[in-house]
Amino acid sequence: MKKRRGLDEAKRLCSGPGKLTQALGITGRHHEMNLCADPRHCFARNANMAVDVITDARVGITRSAHYPWRFTLRGSEFVSRAVKL
Repeated sequence: MKKRRGLDEAKRLCSGPGKLTQALGITGRHHEMNLCADPRHCFARNANMAVDVITDARVGITRSAHYPWRFTLRGSEFVSRAVKL
């Protein structure tokens, strides 16, 4: 992820959808691809780990801004802006 983003600072690697896709190597060739159909691409949750996912409005959009387009882990320090609870 650091190599793809050209960064060493962990907090800046994935703080936004564009940065996240770049860090994960997701490109236009992945459009409409089921990333979970291939175990090399699928992110599976560890059943033994408690996960508290929260939603918020996306940053910097006006159209459909009322939808919860933003998903993050509660208390994550790796988001571009803190979630308003």
